[in-house]
Amino acid sequence: MQSYYGVSAEQAARTGYRVYEPRAGLRDVAAYINLRHDIGSEWTVLSGVNGTRLVGPPVHSPLTSNLNGWGVSAGIARRF
Repeated sequence: MQSYYGVSAEQAARTGYRVYEPRAGLRDVAAYINLRHDIGSEWTVLSGVNGTRLVGPPVHSPLTSNLNGWGVSAGIARRF
């Protein structure tokens, strides 16, 4: 947590952010929806959507600017 969301005294002096030392805990919760569709016996199409929400210590970090994130994915695969 410290390497992603923490701010040391030295970093705070250089950047103006307040010192923050996160404790252990949950980082985020996420939900995923993935779909797969076979096209014949050799090809498969894949797609997905995900959403993430920061929880716990990262929420209070001065570096956190957005609590929510999302992503999409798509692909095609060949079986052999």
